[in-house]
Amino acid sequence: TRPFNAIPVHLEEPSGATGESYTEYRNRVLAFLEAAKRNGESKKSAPVPKHTPSPQQSPSTEGTPSNGKDAAYLLKRKKNNLAAKRSRDLRRAKEDKLTIRVSYLERENKALR
Repeated sequence: TRPFNAIPVHLEEPSGATGESYTEYRNRVLAFLEAAKRNGESKKSAPVPKHTPSPQQSPSTEGTPSNGKDAAYLLKRKKNNLAAKRSRDLRRAKEDKLTIRVSYLERENKALR
């Protein structure tokens, strides 16, 4: 569902600029999306607050590693979380790029028909 929500419907229709190149179309779509993001019209939902365990659910201290091992584990988790975020961001960027290209080609196909 996500890739096809990237392009607003009214941008897919030919707007009188029949000779518009892909680069011009891409720049116009990206400018529109940036303006929408600045105006707070982004489709992203509000961030979900992290779950904090209640006092009854506090983790047991049995079997927990010493502080040195705990710090190393936390560092690994932090690195992994950053790598996962980078990966997700790159995937989203690729999806958006592909969606813009598909939108342009569909628009061009309509004009050729």
